[in-house]
Amino acid sequence: MRFVDLFAGLGGFHQGLVRLGHRCVFASEIDPELAELYHRNLGLKPAGDIRAAIANVPAHDILCAGFPCQPFSKAGEQKGFTCPEWGDLFDYVVAILKRHAPRYLMLENVPNLLRHADGQTWTKISERLRQLGYNVDWTRLSPHMFGVPQVRERAFIVGSVNSLERFVWPSATHELASLSINIVLDRNPAEAKPLAPHFIRYLEAWQALLTRFPAAEPLPSFPIWAMEFGATYPFRRGTPAHTHSPTSGHSKAPSVGPCETSPPETRSSRRFQPMRVTQPKPSPSGRYNSSSKTEPFINGIRSS
Repeated sequence: MRFVDLFAGLGGFHQGLVRLGHRCVFASEIDPELAELYHRNLGLKPAGDIRAAIANVPAHDILCAGFPCQPFSKAGEQKGFTCPEWGDLFDYVVAILKRHAPRYLMLENVPNLLRHADGQTWTKISERLRQLGYNVDWTRLSPHMFGVPQVRERAFIVGSVNSLERFVWPSATHELASLSINIVLDRNPAEAKPLAPHFIRYLEAWQALLTRFPAAEPLPSFPIWAMEFGATYPFRRGTPAHTHSPTSGHSKAPSVGPCETSPPETRSSRRFQPMRVTQPKPSPSGRYNSSSKTEPFINGIRSS
């Protein structure tokens, strides 16, 4: 069957469907570097922004779309359909479905798409698809479930103009505890490049966090920013516009600061408390200096 690959990235949908004997007749990817890699690896040059290329989408049997997750991700501002940069892109998916009426669709996004705005976003999406005549089903899948040592859960949505009664989602073949990063690492590859020092510090900070975190507690599901490790500015109401992070060396902090909450003190023999921070003073350059005395901490949590 013919398929189109919208918001194609590196071509995950493309590779899977080609292996099953299907043929890609159109791809769209706005990032020029990703588009070039897609072209080199898969032999098809993607069109750019789907907003400009929508008229060039040909007839097809399967529509694939990993539409941008930024409006729905917990790592962003969660503006949803009102996001000025990407909030309207699902509308283009709907327009293509209306025009060509493919028999099947496959969509992918962050799991928070299903929970965004108390579920109202997913309700709107599923209703629009059903109004176009599609039966819809969804699930969450992660690479580690199928033998790849990466935990990266995503929401997958399928639609068909026919019944989905006979459709079955794949069952997990692996348990997370059975996997190791070593199965995908090469030993001393000739083309390897050394990690920059700040990446080494990120890894050391993550390892310290994992070592100190209570073993009986699940890891946080909210985003934790590596470039925030070692930050010394006040974070109760958000980050200053310009800061200095001794860990990363970046001069501009991201929009989300360290976590403001700490686990209850009774969760393990190690007691965790919120970091105590003194008010830093801005330097003449406008940046906040890192000379304020703070107790050792990782992402707003310290060990005592």
